[in-house]
Amino acid sequence: MSQSGIHYNINDKNDRNKITEELNKLEQFQYGEHPSRVLCVFNILSQYDPKELLCIFQQYGDVKTIYYSTVQFGFIVVIFYDIRSSRSAAKYLNGRCYRGHQLHIVFGIPIDINEGPNHGTLVIFNIDKQTDDETLKTIFSKYGEIKEIRETPSRKYHKFIEYFDSRSSDVALKELNDIEINGRKIKIEISKPNISKLIFLQCVSNLLGIPREVPVIIPPSELIDLIQHYAQDTVKHYNEHQNEEQLEQIEFDSEGNVLDKVKNTVIIKNISRRCSHNTFIRYLQNSISSFYKNAFLFRETNSQTGVVIVTNPSVIVSLFSCFNDKMIEPNQEQLCQVYYSRYQDKDFIEK
Repeated sequence: MSQSGIHYNINDKNDRNKITEELNKLEQFQYGEHPSRVLCVFNILSQYDPKELLCIFQQYGDVKTIYYSTVQFGFIVVIFYDIRSSRSAAKYLNGRCYRGHQLHIVFGIPIDINEGPNHGTLVIFNIDKQTDDETLKTIFSKYGEIKEIRETPSRKYHKFIEYFDSRSSDVALKELNDIEINGRKIKIEISKPNISKLIFLQCVSNLLGIPREVPVIIPPSELIDLIQHYAQDTVKHYNEHQNEEQLEQIEFDSEGNVLDKVKNTVIIKNISRRCSHNTFIRYLQNSISSFYKNAFLFRETNSQTGVVIVTNPSVIVSLFSCFNDKMIEPNQEQLCQVYYSRYQDKDFIEK
């Protein structure tokens, strides 16, 4: 990653310090404090229940989606349709305990994803200067409750209309684009935020390996925490997983079945750092369907280590066939290797 001509390596201590300094400078913009429809919910560990979490957040309004692919970083991303729902959820759930851990909730910064951004705000072009806000409110409020109508001093013929619910802006855009108001045909687009100050934050997220498909930029203070955890985890997992005594060869009988009918925890070494948690899970499901109860990815210096706890030891044959001596990402530096973990099931989780 480069910022202002400087190239950063997240594995280098000096570069991590430089990144942290830059992030501290951005805290003045109070990212994470300004309400948005996106919540970053921290202190969610791997032992979570998606249905349970959905029920918890749906108490406050319709949930558009929840991204669980960031749980390996200790948080999930919850996106509401209505900004009032996200504000209520943040107010009443922040500090609440979930499975023994206190939730820390901040507002995420929405970003462009494939579908294009929609944060509930429309920009209206070519408005006659005689058209007042009340006229616009009468026309646009037919499609949902309006949070705010505003303009920019330098662009008198533009107006911004923000809805509480992002779905309202979708309908208004479809129904009102190209209509005439006071004799002038208006043009409507989804408002796109100026992201010049956010590019650096997005680059840091990418360096940390946060999945690119997650439509959120994490606020600076939380990114600083993640960088500190990254440094600690890299050393910890490097030391733990380089210890070959924790690995045991998987043995098969003459018919290709596993000899050990009890062990159910498998370690997959040399997974590419480019492999996201979602991609890893997709490979697992293609290989052994839903016959696993836990799956983890641990970052190491040059690769990742996967851990899979299966529900039926017989499926380890398929798991071995899928990953051992295989590349799961193009140009992967080393072939994956599959072993039993010395620690099995609950013992592994405790470790």
